[in-house]
This record gives sequence, C-alpha cells and structure tokens, in this order.
Amino acid sequence: MSARTAVGPARRRTVIGAVVAAALLLGGCANAPAYDPDTAEQLQQQVLDVTTASAEGAYDVARTGLLELEADARDAHARGLITAERLDSILAAIVLVTASLDAEIAAVEQAEAERLAAEEAARAAEEAARAAEEARQAAEQQEAAEREQRGNDNRGGEGRGGRGRDDDGD
Repeated sequence: MSARTAVGPARRRTVIGAVVAAALLLGGCANAPAYDPDTAEQLQQQVLDVTTASAEGAYDVARTGLLELEADARDAHARGLITAERLDSILAAIVLVTASLDAEIAAVEQAEAERLAAEEAARAAEEAARAAEEARQAAEQQEAAEREQRGNDNRGGEGRGGRGRDDDGD
C-alpha cells in the first residue's frame, strides 16, 4: 500500500513540523563561515527535496532523501567540509524530520485502514440489507403460497359434480 493520502489537520501539523525542521537545517547549512559553499548548496537542495516530497505525500522519496542527506553530511564532515558541530546539527534535524515523517506515514496508514474498514462495513451492511430483502420476499411468496393452498383445501368438496350433488341421481 502506498502511503500517499492527505489526512487533514494531522497532515498539516506534520508538514509544518517538517518545514520548520528543514528551515532549521537550512539555516544550519547556510550560516557557517568555514562552511564550504558548494556543500551548503548541495545539502540545502537535498533538504528542499525532502521537504517537497514530504509535503506532496511522496514518503518513500522523502525517506530516501533523508538517508542520502545523512550520508552526504557525514561524507562532507569526513572530507573536512563541515565541522563536527554542523554535522551534529544536521543529524539532529534529520532525526526530527524522520520522526515527523514516520508519524505522518503512520497517520496516513491508519486513515487508509479506517477508510478500508468503513468501506468493508458498508459493503457488509449492503449485503445484509440485500439478504434481508430477499428473505422478506421469500417469506411473502411462502405466505402467498400457503394462503392459496388453504383456499384450495377449503374448496375441496366442490368438484365437477357441484356442491352437495352426488352422482347416483338422488
């Protein structure tokens, strides 16, 4: 199942949380004097991509983007392009965004499960109503057949010879 469904207020809160975390991360990527400008731009673009994917409900893309962002930030630190403090800041923001994303995915999956359960309940209710109508019609037909049978049983003496007449000519 794809977790790509809107969920109203919960979705908005999560997206807002992701945007705030991304803004913090973007701010962390941009304001360091010893921060390599190309690295800052690359990480900022990755944050923007993750934020956009999350806002669009493309959660698999957002998760992949977060993993790539983490790997690239660690690589930048290993190459001396960002400080340990900057790496820690970026990783902390990634943890926040990941938690927000996981919560959003759980909410979407829960909403989808509830929607499917409601659809199934509606189908079951419709089937029960259909079965009840069929049972009602069958009962009416049975009752009509019984009435007809009782009517035929009550007319049993009225054969070809007529009422009270016997065939011996008396």
